[in-house]
Amino acid sequence: MSTGRHSALTAAARDLAVKILNACGAPGAGVALVGRDIGEIAFGVGRQRADTSDMVDADTLFAIGSLTKAFTAAACGRLVARGALFWDRPLIELRRLADEVDMSLLGDLTLRDILSGQTGLAHVDEIVLRTVTGERPLYLAAALRLPRRGIPRRAFTYSNAMFTLAGAVLEAVAAQPWDRVLSDLIWAPLGMHRTQAVGPEAPVSNAAWPHIPDADGRLGVLPWGWYGREVEQAAGAILSTPRDMARWLSAFVRPASTPPLSQDVRDSLLTPQVASPIDPSRGLFGLLPEGSMARDPDYGFGWFLQPYAGSILAHHSGGFGGFTSYAAMLPAQGLGVAVMLNARTRTRDANVLALALLGLLLRTGAERIAPQDDHAAACLAAWSQLQPEPSLLALDAAPVEMDTNAVEKRPLASFAGLFRNDVLPHEVQISVEGDGLCMHTGRLNAPLRPLGDDRFYLCVDGIMESPLEDVLRFRFADGRVRGVRSQRRVAWDDLVYYSL
Repeated sequence: MSTGRHSALTAAARDLAVKILNACGAPGAGVALVGRDIGEIAFGVGRQRADTSDMVDADTLFAIGSLTKAFTAAACGRLVARGALFWDRPLIELRRLADEVDMSLLGDLTLRDILSGQTGLAHVDEIVLRTVTGERPLYLAAALRLPRRGIPRRAFTYSNAMFTLAGAVLEAVAAQPWDRVLSDLIWAPLGMHRTQAVGPEAPVSNAAWPHIPDADGRLGVLPWGWYGREVEQAAGAILSTPRDMARWLSAFVRPASTPPLSQDVRDSLLTPQVASPIDPSRGLFGLLPEGSMARDPDYGFGWFLQPYAGSILAHHSGGFGGFTSYAAMLPAQGLGVAVMLNARTRTRDANVLALALLGLLLRTGAERIAPQDDHAAACLAAWSQLQPEPSLLALDAAPVEMDTNAVEKRPLASFAGLFRNDVLPHEVQISVEGDGLCMHTGRLNAPLRPLGDDRFYLCVDGIMESPLEDVLRFRFADGRVRGVRSQRRVAWDDLVYYSL
């Protein structure tokens, strides 16, 4: 590509990023573009914090959330290539796991099973599991005790806990912390010099800060913290930069420039393992041109895989506290994009920007597609019609479903008691404190606020993922406490607590 076209592409990408930031209110964004013809482009726009003048650049750190999963899978793949691990050998044979995992709970699970979501275990809101347990061994034991809700090796269950287990596998084989394993096997060989694990304190220099909206949608700085990811690091606790993410994408779309990932490792991550039906109102649906996505995605190892634009789109989103991210690539066409925002917005803005940028790259190589297929314009048009997802924080400010009269018909003391289930190791104590109820279980201690005649909601400040997810609803019935839904809209029905 000529210097002039390269500069024009970079300017157009910056303009798109600024447009999205201005519309969604996120303070800053990091962008990585990769292509066989364009090489690597990495840049930042906006500010690291809304309350400072420090600007985002190509080396600014962002938390990338679940984009971590593909890194963990790639490290496993490199160990498989060396003969130190095996995709299809039962993990129970790896005796060094015993320090972190109750081996009796593993059954015949394999590395392939846990990386591809084919465990058959129920899908619950794992925020609760990690918050209540607070330690990786207890968290993994709780996840492995979940009831079977699908047929192993045939049904897909997205699971942070299983990638956490994969991190424990890496540590058992390499006898090093998971992030050191990733550094030795992935980051250092690819030249990802600033990428690192999230820590309890903010990085000392050039780092974006997380932002979240309040009940009215106004973004504010979120204090730096783990937000539960000290338990499940290998599933979602990496910090990276636009420049480093460009190196990562190059390993897939420009492999000759980044040889440390062999063809076998790349193929293992991008080979469909299981179909993964998704809610059509979420994910990519509604953002891409009508008819461009032929079916629901498959899942490989850390990547969703879907036909798109005459090729296979590999993509994944990430969230961590007040950060959001999205990576998408068309390996066969040699194109890849990663976007990182320092805000938890409510219209999938990181997804939109990444997909619009991918459309821009497709237009740049117009010989690859029909001239009338302007995927970037179609994506932005669909995004303009999206309705912001409601924040359950609004319940705190204006709980519209609350019926205090109905609550008062039943004495608060009638809800109190001890409850337990077969998944989590801790009992739940519901007690009357002052003029309300409180819930105590493991590390979780918080008030239950009325939402109906037998329903309450619990709001926790900063113990779980972030205040955006720190809302759970509960229903009391027939001597049971059943979580009704969380901010993530993931069923919690398999964590029923029975009265003791």
